[in-house]
Amino acid sequence: MRQAEQDLQSISERFKTSINYQGTLGARVSPIDDALRGTFRPAFLVLTAAVLCVLAIACVNLSNLLLGRTNARRQEFAVRTALGARTRHLIAQALTESLLLAGAGAAAGIPLAVWATSALAGLQTFGVPLLQNTAVDPMALAVTIGLTTLAGIGCGVLPAWHLTRTSGSEQATHQRSAGRGATLARNGLVVAEVALACTLLVGASLLLQSFSALLKVDLGFEPQHAMAWRVDPPRSFDSPAEATLYFDAVVDKVKALPWGESVGLSDVLPLGRNRTWGVRAQDSPHQPETGASVFPRIVDHAYLQTMQIPLVSGRYFDARDTADAPPTMVINENLAQLLWTDRDAVGQMITQDGGTRVIGVVGNVRHGTLEEAGGNEMYLNYHQGSDWAGLEMVVRSARPTTSLAPEIRTVLAAHDPSLPNGEYYELDTLIDNAVAPRLLTTQLLGFFSALALTLAALGLYGVISNSVGQRTQELGIRLAIGASRTNVLGLVLKGGMTLVAIGVVLGLTGAFLLTRVLNSMLFGATAHDPLAFAGNALVLTLVAGAACLIPAWRATRVNPITALRSD
Repeated sequence: MRQAEQDLQSISERFKTSINYQGTLGARVSPIDDALRGTFRPAFLVLTAAVLCVLAIACVNLSNLLLGRTNARRQEFAVRTALGARTRHLIAQALTESLLLAGAGAAAGIPLAVWATSALAGLQTFGVPLLQNTAVDPMALAVTIGLTTLAGIGCGVLPAWHLTRTSGSEQATHQRSAGRGATLARNGLVVAEVALACTLLVGASLLLQSFSALLKVDLGFEPQHAMAWRVDPPRSFDSPAEATLYFDAVVDKVKALPWGESVGLSDVLPLGRNRTWGVRAQDSPHQPETGASVFPRIVDHAYLQTMQIPLVSGRYFDARDTADAPPTMVINENLAQLLWTDRDAVGQMITQDGGTRVIGVVGNVRHGTLEEAGGNEMYLNYHQGSDWAGLEMVVRSARPTTSLAPEIRTVLAAHDPSLPNGEYYELDTLIDNAVAPRLLTTQLLGFFSALALTLAALGLYGVISNSVGQRTQELGIRLAIGASRTNVLGLVLKGGMTLVAIGVVLGLTGAFLLTRVLNSMLFGATAHDPLAFAGNALVLTLVAGAACLIPAWRATRVNPITALRSD
């Protein structure tokens, strides 16, 4: 790449010399993989991490389930041991059961994944490169099966380890309570899944704030009630004058339609492709190589008005700016402030293939991305140049834009039957395509966060419910010696909410570290926004509290007599 860049730079220097060009001319080389996927890589890494977090929470829940079943089946394992089963046999049984559960989940999940992937690939609302080619291929299936196997083994490790730590006499006991080690393990797993869910919730909340802020940015133009039509004639023209007559006729015929409010032409629309030219103020004391790098836009008389790009000073292009008139241009505020900090830019000259007079200054337009503020831009009248080929025709009307297409297609066909006339879109589509990667990331991360919250609540409910079942005698004794049902409710809730509090603290710490990764993906949102952290901690606490409340309320319904008579 370095060698290619050097070669292209040498070619650029020779080219500048051959045409006596005084502006800036160069080349930049970058891998095509970066051009296609570079901007999406951070988002996909975040989504991958979110998927792994959800998988980890699911594994934690399954581990808790199997550990609870292991405690409930201690007598069964004691009988197996008495009949000659060794520890390795019990471990193999625990791992087999976990693998069967994981395999059953994968068997149900793979068809769903195939359907979801096919549906996602068919969507046209996300501007993700090569998304339409995405499919569940053999490699994806192999990875899924491998992860399923690892998940199944991981879920069975803790119950298997617990079996190796339990003697036969302990297994044969009739006590209903689990051992201290098993209780600590289950509580630790609940804390871990609450922490993971909290981290995901904060990350999703920050991305949602960022997406909302992105939709509120000032675009510099008005996309509503406008559509764009690609006018790219398959023929060649003998002169620039012939080409401008051709396109002027197209504009006049479309504008003659009864609903046509405004019609304009441009070689490139906002949020599309870009090229740069080097320019400088004609009276600037700087050397040419220190001049400004600008984005040129080739437009007709009505484009700026049609796009509703606001005029700051001077005037728009009009009928005075003909091919025979002195060259004129309109620049944006950024370029005006850069080249003439101490005077009005209108009336000044810019050196670009001779000299061009500035007749107006307009507002900045976000031409690159919604996240980037407008760069240095200049608008050149297409009647006064020839550096363009096909053009984008922008049509603005109060009528629904979709109803305009048949009439415009008829006009274009009548003007030139060989002209392709099927490529058109609403300007709102430009915005939709620009925010599509963020929308996809935000929606998927929000879905994973909601799933993680649900799984964490279910896991917490299972642990507290199991704990209430194991402590039936204890709770019955408390009620028998005078404890109120409110005291019992508070006792159970305190145990569950303690786990939640620890998990939330760890989750907020993890989220604080996660925001360092998310920082490059945020726009208009603070990475350490206290409202996002506190709000999601509160939501998680409320949901977890509701999950604890159901088994806690059931604990208050324990009949002391029945509890004392139970084994």
